[in-house]
Amino acid sequence: MRWGYLKRWALTKRMMRSILAGLSYAFPVVLMRSKLPLPDYELSVVTSDENEVLSSASIIGGIVVATLVVTIFLFQGLSRIGLLVAGIFLAFGIGQQIISACLNVVATDVRTFISKWNTVVYSWSRTKSGREWRFIEDHAVRIYISPFIIHILPDYFGLKPSSEVIEEFVRKNKHELDYDKKVGKEESSHLSFSEYAVHYLNDRLEFHDRVYEMKEKTGVIDPILFIAIGTIVWLISSI
Repeated sequence: MRWGYLKRWALTKRMMRSILAGLSYAFPVVLMRSKLPLPDYELSVVTSDENEVLSSASIIGGIVVATLVVTIFLFQGLSRIGLLVAGIFLAFGIGQQIISACLNVVATDVRTFISKWNTVVYSWSRTKSGREWRFIEDHAVRIYISPFIIHILPDYFGLKPSSEVIEEFVRKNKHELDYDKKVGKEESSHLSFSEYAVHYLNDRLEFHDRVYEMKEKTGVIDPILFIAIGTIVWLISSI
């Protein structure tokens, strides 16, 4: 139970931190930056599920809506009901956009994770021979078919990393895929990890697609409706 709360808190912090960091790359602030951020991810996000993601995003969105509504009420009171109602609708629209932004943080982290590990597995399979490794390579290529998954390798890998370099990387970072078996020099351990990895990455890709679909729904229809109603009420009350 305690671990669940800690994981949810880490997920919420990641969402808030990423949204605030994203503001520093908005126009025109981005013009003052010399380079874009490197792709990164947080495991608490990658290993989360839909319930954890939605509850964390809803908490952040709810806090934003409540803060805006209270602020509007303090400044307007009940003297101008029209503006108060318009402000409430606009606050709900902004809250929906915040939820969509939180879901986008999750989708971005998951796709970065998948891209890196799929590239590692694909590159490893290319250094191997045998029918089993062609099966692994084929599955990695299928993951690349997703429009969101790209080729990402650690900088020190170079363009064509050797099997030994990849083996060392996998041994040090296999916990990211929740893999607890030994990865040694034996070919069988390499194959066992790679088979596990492609199935794990496929599962995370399906999770990514569900989160991305939720993000598209919350970020397009509802916010526009709330903001449109709020704007209309504000215009009418201003006449």
